[in-house]
Amino acid sequence: MSSILENYGTLSLGGFAALSLLMWYFVWKWAEPVVRLPLLFYCGFYFVTTLIGATLIGLSDSKCLEPLAWGLDFKVLRDVNNVRYWCLLFMPMIVPPMVVVALSKSRIIESAVKGTAGKLNATPSQLGFLTVYCTWSGYCLSKLYVTGQIGTIFKWHSLQSDYVSMILQRTEMAGMLGSVFFGLIYITLPMLSFYALYCCVNERGIVWKLIFCFSALTTAVISLSLMQKGPVLLFFVFIGIGLVELKVIRPQSLAIVGAGLVFLLTTLQRFMAESWSYEQTFNLIVFRMAHSYPYYVNIYPDMLPFFGLDLGLHLIGMGEIASDNNVVFDYMYPACDWVQGAAPGPAHVRAYGQGGLLFAFVTVALIGVGIKMAGVLRRYIAGPLSFSLYMASLVCLYFLTQTSAREALLSCYGICWAVPGIIPLWLLSKPARVVVPKVPVKPVARPQRRPPVTLRAAMNAPR
Repeated sequence: MSSILENYGTLSLGGFAALSLLMWYFVWKWAEPVVRLPLLFYCGFYFVTTLIGATLIGLSDSKCLEPLAWGLDFKVLRDVNNVRYWCLLFMPMIVPPMVVVALSKSRIIESAVKGTAGKLNATPSQLGFLTVYCTWSGYCLSKLYVTGQIGTIFKWHSLQSDYVSMILQRTEMAGMLGSVFFGLIYITLPMLSFYALYCCVNERGIVWKLIFCFSALTTAVISLSLMQKGPVLLFFVFIGIGLVELKVIRPQSLAIVGAGLVFLLTTLQRFMAESWSYEQTFNLIVFRMAHSYPYYVNIYPDMLPFFGLDLGLHLIGMGEIASDNNVVFDYMYPACDWVQGAAPGPAHVRAYGQGGLLFAFVTVALIGVGIKMAGVLRRYIAGPLSFSLYMASLVCLYFLTQTSAREALLSCYGICWAVPGIIPLWLLSKPARVVVPKVPVKPVARPQRRPPVTLRAAMNAPR
C-alpha cells in the first residue's frame, strides 16, 4: 500500500495523459476539421514550451533543472509529483478539446463570427495599406529616434556575453518607449504584414510581392531593435503558418521552417554567449516556460494565499495590476536584486496562482471557446482583412500559452492591438466586389410561319 501511495503522483500522470489522448480522439472523430488547426496550434505550443519540460521536472523531482545553472533556489520545490501538479499541467490538453467537441453544433458562435468576417470583406488597396503601414512603422522609428534608441540594433554585438547589460537595456527601453510602441511592434505591424502576405499570394502582379517584402523586412528590423529574440522568431513562425494556410507550402514544410528557426535562435544566442550550443537552445525552448511551473504549484497556496483574480479592473482605475508572476520570480531568484523580473506562466497557470484550480479550469474552458471562434473564422476567410484577423487570433492563442489571459487580450501584446490595423485598412479599402451570377435566359420559341397556300393547292385540298 505504501508503494502505491508513493507512486500515486506518477499513476495520476498516466491517467491524465490517457485522458488527454481520449479527448483528442473525440476531437478527430466529432469536431469540425476547421477547428483542428487552431486547437493543434494552441496545444502544440503548450506541449513544446511547458508540458515536456514540466513533465521532466516532475519525474526527476526537479533534478533536471540543476545542470542548467540558471541560479534557481530549489528550497521552495518541496513536492513536484502529486495529483495537483499533474492535473494543472494536463488541463490545457483535456479541457479545450472537450469544449471544442461540445460546441461542434453551436450556431451562436457560427453566426456571430460569420457576420463579422462578412463585414471585413473588402477589395485590397495598395495605397491604403502603405498609408497605414508607413504611419505606424514611422511612429515606431521616430519613437526610437526621439528616445535615442535608434542605434540599439547595433548593440547586439557590442553587448556580447554581457547578459546583465542586455537586460538593463531592455528595462530602460520599456520605460522610455511606452506600451503603444510595444503594442504596434508585437501585434499591429505583424498583422499588417499578414495582410500583405495574403495579397502577395492572391493578387496578380509584382507590386504586392514588393510591398510584402518591404513590410516583413521593416517589421523584423524594428523588432530586433528591442534587444529581444522572441518577437522576430515568432514573426517568422507565423509567416510560415500563413503560407501553409494559403496553401503555398505543405504543412510538412513547417519542419524545415522550425529547423531554420532553431538555427537562427542559436545564432542570435551566440551574440550573447560565444560558447552557446544547440543543446542549450533545446534547454531554452523546453525549460524557459516550464522551469517556473513547479514554483507556482508549490508557492500557491501552501506558502502564500492565492493572489486574487486579475479581471483587468486596473484599466478603469479599480484595483491594481496582478503581480503574482513578480512574487514567484522573487522566490525563484532571491539573490537577484538588480532588476524586478517576472516568472513566465501560461494563462491557466497564472489563473491558478490568482484563484486556484477552479479559476484555472474556467480559464482553459474560455480558451476552448476562443479556439472554436478562431476555427469558424478560418472557414469564412474572404479577403486579406479577415485573414489578418485570423492570424492575429492565432497569435493570441500563442500568447495564452505564455502569459495570463488578461495580458493576451488587453496588454501591449494583446489581440486588442489588431484594431489599429484593421479599422484604418477597412476604411481605406474599396467595397468588396460583388459578383452577380448570370442566369441563363431561355430562348423564346417563335411561332412557325405556315407556308403560303396557292389557288391550285386550295382547290385540290380535301374537304
